[in-house]
Amino acid sequence: MHIHLDGRTALMAGIAATALAAAMPVQAAASGQSQEPATAKQARPSQPPLIAWNLPAQPLGEALLAIGRATGLEIVFASEDVAGRSAPALNARLGADAAIARLIAGTGLVAEREGDTIVVRRPANGTASGDDIVVTGSRIRGAPPASPVIRLTSEDIRNAGQSDLGQTLRAIPQNFNGGQNPGVGGGVRGADNVNVNSGSSPNLRGLGPDATLTLLNGKRMAYGGVSNAIDISAIPVDAVDRVEVVADGASALYGSDAIAGVVNILLKRDYEGVSANARFGAATDGGDVEQQYGLLGGAKWSSGGFMAAVDRSHSSAILARNRSYTANQEDTATLYPEMRSTSALASLHQSLGGGVTVSTDLLYNERTHVIQAPFSATAPYDFYGTISRARSERFSIAPQLNAKIGGWAVSAGLVRAEDKAHLSTIYATGGVDQYDTRICMCNSLTSIDLAADGKLFDLAAGGVRLALGGGYRENRFDQKRRRISFVGAATTVSDFSAAQESWYGYGELFMPLVSPDMAIPMLDRLSLSAALRYENYRAMGEVATPKLGVIATISPDLKLSANWGKSFKAPTLYQQFLSQDTALLNVAGAPAGSTMLYLSGGNPDLVPERSTSWTATASLTPRALPGFTLELSYFDIAYSKRVVTPIASTTGILSNPLYAAFVTLAPSLAQQQAAIALSGLGLNNLTSNAYDPARVLGIVDNRYTNVARQKARGADISARYRAELDDDAALTLQASASYIESERQLFDGQPFLQVAGTIFNSPHWRLRSGAVYEQGGLSVAAWLGHIGKVTDDRTATHVQVAGQTSLDLTVRYRTHEGTGATDNMEFALSVQNLLNDKPATIRTDRVQFVPYDSTNYSAIGRFVGFSITKRWQ
Repeated sequence: MHIHLDGRTALMAGIAATALAAAMPVQAAASGQSQEPATAKQARPSQPPLIAWNLPAQPLGEALLAIGRATGLEIVFASEDVAGRSAPALNARLGADAAIARLIAGTGLVAEREGDTIVVRRPANGTASGDDIVVTGSRIRGAPPASPVIRLTSEDIRNAGQSDLGQTLRAIPQNFNGGQNPGVGGGVRGADNVNVNSGSSPNLRGLGPDATLTLLNGKRMAYGGVSNAIDISAIPVDAVDRVEVVADGASALYGSDAIAGVVNILLKRDYEGVSANARFGAATDGGDVEQQYGLLGGAKWSSGGFMAAVDRSHSSAILARNRSYTANQEDTATLYPEMRSTSALASLHQSLGGGVTVSTDLLYNERTHVIQAPFSATAPYDFYGTISRARSERFSIAPQLNAKIGGWAVSAGLVRAEDKAHLSTIYATGGVDQYDTRICMCNSLTSIDLAADGKLFDLAAGGVRLALGGGYRENRFDQKRRRISFVGAATTVSDFSAAQESWYGYGELFMPLVSPDMAIPMLDRLSLSAALRYENYRAMGEVATPKLGVIATISPDLKLSANWGKSFKAPTLYQQFLSQDTALLNVAGAPAGSTMLYLSGGNPDLVPERSTSWTATASLTPRALPGFTLELSYFDIAYSKRVVTPIASTTGILSNPLYAAFVTLAPSLAQQQAAIALSGLGLNNLTSNAYDPARVLGIVDNRYTNVARQKARGADISARYRAELDDDAALTLQASASYIESERQLFDGQPFLQVAGTIFNSPHWRLRSGAVYEQGGLSVAAWLGHIGKVTDDRTATHVQVAGQTSLDLTVRYRTHEGTGATDNMEFALSVQNLLNDKPATIRTDRVQFVPYDSTNYSAIGRFVGFSITKRWQ
């Protein structure tokens, strides 16, 4: 890590000084020092609005959510804290705080309000602590985000029959399944659609895995592969409390990569006891035989707590011989790789007294996969083809120190993380291994973050709150490439090592303007938020990104919100520093012997990609229909300076005016020598003649460059209704859908072409709906998912590719709590894609390419899984 003391140090010092100055009045008040007298309006206590509650007896978690829907407040709680707890019927006229107090009476839980957020949790040190109030979409404790937030609890994940977080994210309608995900096969379009290490990377809005920021407990992790993707399947699902997704630009709050949004995985905090589980399953058409074993344990004490989880899994491959629609491929071709994975996670928090706590999260994962690719329809991979083996390791440690200074929360955190992927691909022909290409894609992250948030002053509607922060981040990427020949002595070496450093500072302000006790007609609550982030990259200069938001609660039934902001994504180190190559090519249609110099590879002069986005949301929670919620959002993203290689074909390029910006005609000898000098291995002569500078007609620059633009817009809709039935039963119905339109311009002068709805890109429509019936220890869940059709536009005659629909069923039964051998157990049976809907076939021009759109549609088919869990409290 390289730290330079210059103007950036002044930025950090200014942030720290501002936070300290803002906290001083609070400290003075606490110590009895005189302050300016409060006005009469400030001194008058605010009376919370009373609501006539008519809530039935129901699970505590559902009752708390009903309070939140009716009042517009953010009610935050850990699923394990409310699991198995029931709330009494509530028929009284009470304020929100009093209603929650009535619901949690006798449970041992406490409730703490931070602005418009109420945290319900187990007490720590005998009192509640707001240190862990985390609402993705805002840096301010207690401030409701203006962007819509998708929340999936651990209970939701279990009811869906999902065994890892990759499955969870791939089921969200706002996510695209392309990018770095297992099952993405050869022949797909798009540089990001590569299955490097069989990890699972979120890809919101289909803008690329590098345009979605993924966090673990609010902290960054090391990138994986070459596309800045994050493998979320490395996190043991048993350790997860909930997943929060903000499908909206958020660089003003979180920095680079948050173009399409943020995925935040939040861990269980105070788990008590030990839990062991085993899961077995297989695809009914053959292949994908899975075994998974997990162990979760935790304890809490008066001043802290500890949680640890271990997960071990193995799944066999799906081969072409297992599926009827891959008859054009040789039997040994891999459709879905064989994988082995081991994950371990630990989380600890400890109070040191005096409002000071320390915490740390540790994660380790190792995964291997095997992919076979025969290049013939009649000969196996080891006769003519390749076999690829990958082994990847991920490690992350994130210690943090938290302190309370008056009414301010101050934190200092460190993240050190690594993601190393080692790939070996052996090429065989005639049954003889020819060479082994070995690549190491090794990423690391070091970051230091300082943050503070608290109240500045009071307005009539409540406290104005401020968050400040800053820090330093270094991403490093090392690539080592070897080609080892089995039939000769030749070894090709291609290495590079690069780092990307940035200093940053941010601020966020939340200002409540209207509260219910002000009794303003047609306006229950009104708040404004604003954020600004500044980042200084040593090699790329400065970036500033703002964000503005407004939330207007018309009544407890209707809330409207909107936000606008700018986001950015730093180019990947692979795009910047990949070894450059200068090739000498023949020029078709020109006099014999005519050539051109063709440049490819990285470009160190790249600048950050930019976006401007806005979102508008309406949330309906009618009091006349308790338990019902409807949310509708519209989004618009304008994405510019996207990094691409702009030239798809060199045919006719020297005379095509569209490519004039990338072509130098009649280059001088000095220009040719400069182009050749860019190549680390010198001139790569791909012609049959010697290089002659006099015959070079032009230089074509197809290195990575900031020229592409993309527009994305659409709508999300979600609805949820929970009904309490007789005999202590409940039925929950929910549905969500996402529609997207997107188009892309490769560079200025070219038309915008449709992206969404075309093959190997997001379909226009994705939907997911479900019903969950619960009674006692029994729950039955049914889910219907649909991934819409796409158009195969790779030829002049466009072809419609049918979508895929999956009906999933999960039945869970939990035995009684107790100390007996069969107590505290859970049995679950899950059937994914019950009707065994298969992907539609597509045209392929190479036998090693899978004959379906593997970025959208799955080859797994019907999958049956059974799991058993035993808990000891």
